[in-house]
Amino acid sequence: MRTSALLLAFALPLSAGAAEMRFTGQATPLNGDNLLYEERHVVTGKCTNGLFRPASHNVTYVRSNGEPFAEKTLSYEQSPLRPAMTFRQPGFNEVMEIRNRDDATLEIEWQTPEGDTENSTVEVTRKLVADAGFDNLVRNHWPEVTSGDRIEFDFLAPTRGKAYGFVLEP
Repeated sequence: MRTSALLLAFALPLSAGAAEMRFTGQATPLNGDNLLYEERHVVTGKCTNGLFRPASHNVTYVRSNGEPFAEKTLSYEQSPLRPAMTFRQPGFNEVMEIRNRDDATLEIEWQTPEGDTENSTVEVTRKLVADAGFDNLVRNHWPEVTSGDRIEFDFLAPTRGKAYGFVLEP
């Protein structure tokens, strides 16, 4: 599956220093032009000293027929790398919630499609990245990466209740 993003609008002023970005991503199979689904994103935040810091991020997942099938809400209140997150996919009776507790622990509660509830806690390290925090990791380290440096990080796998090591490199 290939994902491509189409930029619809970005950095629309809300108030002094505040901004809103809207963009749409489309998922299509590698061997075809059929749209599998679309992601409609709205990110709000603040621009300070030439840098954008997100505050919230809402995603609506839409089938090719225009029908929404899932939604995700992120809050960057505790950390731009480890947002709190709620994901709902009603057709599968699935809900996942990640709570960031003072940027010291991430609490994960997952209501699985089978109807079970799984809970886990992951201790936060400075290298831990969760969900859309990856975008902020890349932007924060873009000069290093484009200069050839490798950035090691741990990415949260919430359905497994732990993080795995990765390397961001050119």
